[in-house]
Amino acid sequence: MIKPEQKTEEITKAWLMDDRYLVRYEKGKGYPTLVAFVGIHGNEKASIKAVTDLMQEGSLHPDRLSGNVFIIRGNRRALALGRRFVDKDLNRIWTGENLALVRDIPEAQWPPVHELAELRELDGVISEIVAEYGQGELFFLDLHTTSAESGAFLPFNDSLANRQLAAKFPLPLILGIEEFLDGPLMSHINNLGYPALGFEAGRHESDTSVIRHRAFFILMLVQCRIHSLSPSRIFELERSLASSVTISPGFYEILHRHEVLPLDGFAMDLGFVNFMPVRKGQRLAADNTGTIVAKFGGRIFMPLYQTEGSDGFFIIEKVSSFWMHLSKWLRQLGFSKLITKLPGIRRDAVEANMFLADTRVARFLHREIFHLLGYRVKKGSSSRFLRLVRRD
Repeated sequence: MIKPEQKTEEITKAWLMDDRYLVRYEKGKGYPTLVAFVGIHGNEKASIKAVTDLMQEGSLHPDRLSGNVFIIRGNRRALALGRRFVDKDLNRIWTGENLALVRDIPEAQWPPVHELAELRELDGVISEIVAEYGQGELFFLDLHTTSAESGAFLPFNDSLANRQLAAKFPLPLILGIEEFLDGPLMSHINNLGYPALGFEAGRHESDTSVIRHRAFFILMLVQCRIHSLSPSRIFELERSLASSVTISPGFYEILHRHEVLPLDGFAMDLGFVNFMPVRKGQRLAADNTGTIVAKFGGRIFMPLYQTEGSDGFFIIEKVSSFWMHLSKWLRQLGFSKLITKLPGIRRDAVEANMFLADTRVARFLHREIFHLLGYRVKKGSSSRFLRLVRRD
């Protein structure tokens, strides 16, 4: 029989809500664990509203959970200010260099960047969870919204584990974002060896985004075997994720990113909705240099309709199921390990999952060849080298 003081202690452990944790429920080792981040961008509060609603209605009550659940606030100061970030985008600084800085260098010697303090504390939180539950099933999730009207979608790094998890949801699944962005949180999680998905619910201020966040989070708990629902209820929640934009579920690849710098004077043309088809050469935006047109035909992805942010827009296209199956087959057979046998490619001396490709020698190797083998291509510190990030 549990004594009153023991019961109180148990409940405190189950529902410890403070400035950093929105929800912290620990059932113990041997159970699956889901870690979700909300408010990594301080102007994206729909996920916090969704989680609060789920708590109030009892959907996240400990009695209904069969695993460990952590819901963690991201950029707390930016959330208080209602801004995307204070000094630097918290979802662009999860690099080895920055992590070494906040782990090893006294804070008095840091650059005057608020987000470094958030980075250090979040890194500590993640390390504690991994130390406690990393030997079991451990999943990560980052919840976001966009500045443009949008249906829900899942962006993630192209690992087989991420693919397998993402494919359980009837949504557009976006590959390749890590090639165009440095330092996102989910890339850091993948580098630790765990599945990690982003979820974009829709426009920042939309009530529909709250509804989609609620539905997706419960469905994620179901897929992680932390929550159980009837098939009819699962179907109902999946319908809540449906988009009003005509785009079918499945895998999509990012072809292009238009980067925005602070003094560019970038202005997206009005009327673009996420996933809207665009033609090569079609006008999309303007900046101080003049008109900006689409370099590729496809679908516009995350057009920027806010003053903060460096991603003006992306262009994506659907990936064939044959290509997806072929890449899975090649990776499972271990072809990715043969990368160093190709001319002009060598292993990075510091990072185990990084390779360098000399463009003078390996220029005949197309980007898609690297994708098939489980590598994502990023620019190096010089134009001579490309960095190849291994995901499988």
